[in-house]
Amino acid sequence: MTDQPRRVPEHVLRAGAAAAASSALVKAVRAAESSATMPDPARGQLWRSCWEDITQLVLVLRVSQAGIAVVAPVTTDPPAADDTSAVLGPDLTVLEQPATVWGGLAVGVPLVVFDLAISDIAATVVDAVERVAAGHRTGVLPAGVSVGAPVMSAFDQAAEVRAELADNLEFLGQAAWAPQGSGSAPRPLRELLQSPPDLPALKDALGLGLPAVIDIVMSRRPVTPVQAAAVAAVTGLTAEQVLSAVSPLPAELVSELDRPRWRRALRARRRAGEPEAATRLAVAYGVLALAARQTGAVSTPSWPQRIRQYMAASPLGESAQ
Repeated sequence: MTDQPRRVPEHVLRAGAAAAASSALVKAVRAAESSATMPDPARGQLWRSCWEDITQLVLVLRVSQAGIAVVAPVTTDPPAADDTSAVLGPDLTVLEQPATVWGGLAVGVPLVVFDLAISDIAATVVDAVERVAAGHRTGVLPAGVSVGAPVMSAFDQAAEVRAELADNLEFLGQAAWAPQGSGSAPRPLRELLQSPPDLPALKDALGLGLPAVIDIVMSRRPVTPVQAAAVAAVTGLTAEQVLSAVSPLPAELVSELDRPRWRRALRARRRAGEPEAATRLAVAYGVLALAARQTGAVSTPSWPQRIRQYMAASPLGESAQ
């Protein structure tokens, strides 16, 4: 009786296709999961990316200063490819089996979707992936790299795989959690109201004194998601409208929390059944409130320090109140 190939645990890849797990892959994943820090994505890195219920193995092709990474999806099973894909031999990645890098599907995705840095791929191989995706398939390719065959029919297995991957990448590319308007100057809440605010009702709903309520109405005091919901119940606005008007998150804070180095700590704080976006919002507004208490302002250049302070002071699973 021959040994059956080990399969990648669901928490390792969950990329929509089963794959036999190599010992090198298992070792790389365990090392990454136990690492004290997670790097920012860089060219030539193989990553597990995920958002909500979509998980996809990707190769990073480049990263912009704006925090957008151009990635190509990677699959191993089923063995499908198209003529914009580079098929890598088993010796070229920790997967230790043929892998398809769908360079023709490469798109930009935000840093927030990067979950686990698995390994590096040689620069010459990454260059070849880009050349194949650009249509330059007749030159000399590195040993172990070949080009996929053209998809001749919509019923080809490769066409089905490509469509699923394109959907995954589109979804990951749209991942966002900060309210619309974050990073812009606060718009006073009173400008959104159809009539003068009911200050006594807001005092009761928020449990705050009149000066604090007036500061919120004038966008001089940030609110948490919980407080925004209370304001929304009194004013008839949505909680997101309140957050966008009163407490747009500083772009620098959003950008910092998007970095992979915080994802493990954020995941540990998630309540059962809570979307990741909700957890991030609670932490972001908790950090914002901490910065306001400590500095008297809603912005500070030391967001990593503020995040660490908030994480240390706030128990796991606690939402900003």
